[in-house]
Amino acid sequence: MVTAFLNPDFDDDALLMNLPEGWPHIEGLMDDYPVGEDSEVRVVRLRKALYGLKQAPHLLYRYNNAFLLLLDFFQSKDDPNLYIRNNGGIHLLLYVDDILLTEPPQTAKEADEIKTALAATYKITNLGTHRQFVGIEIYRNQDGKIGLGRRRFIDSVLKRFHMERAYNATTSLDNKVKLDLIDETEREADLREY
Repeated sequence: MVTAFLNPDFDDDALLMNLPEGWPHIEGLMDDYPVGEDSEVRVVRLRKALYGLKQAPHLLYRYNNAFLLLLDFFQSKDDPNLYIRNNGGIHLLLYVDDILLTEPPQTAKEADEIKTALAATYKITNLGTHRQFVGIEIYRNQDGKIGLGRRRFIDSVLKRFHMERAYNATTSLDNKVKLDLIDETEREADLREY
């Protein structure tokens, strides 16, 4: 979704905002709060959410939830951002302004209808087959199996710390180190320091 936080209407709370410096006087902005002809409007009542408002994420969640429930989705009990439709055939996952829609081939027509409804309500960009979602890479094998990975993120961390040519290991712990149980009374480190 493009400009996701700007979609929901602001609820019944009267929230006023100071206009930034240099903002021109706009007639009709304060219809609910009449001002004299000579006075200059310095505040406006918000009718839509804005980025940076503490209420904006909650309003976006309520807006998205109401819309998806109208499309016959239901929320997963395990994750409220996972919506399921068609007896588990179609899954829609939300993460702020990112949407991941998965469907089996037999529900492709229904998925297209959902995409059309989403495009009519939100300004969205359809990126086609998923290759990445929220920084997690999605791999598809020819046999239809799906794998997830974080190779780009790992490579960026290695590059940041100049470790691109470091030897990789299956575990971060040296397998030649012998670990012994110690008695709690022998503990030398003060746990309050950690």
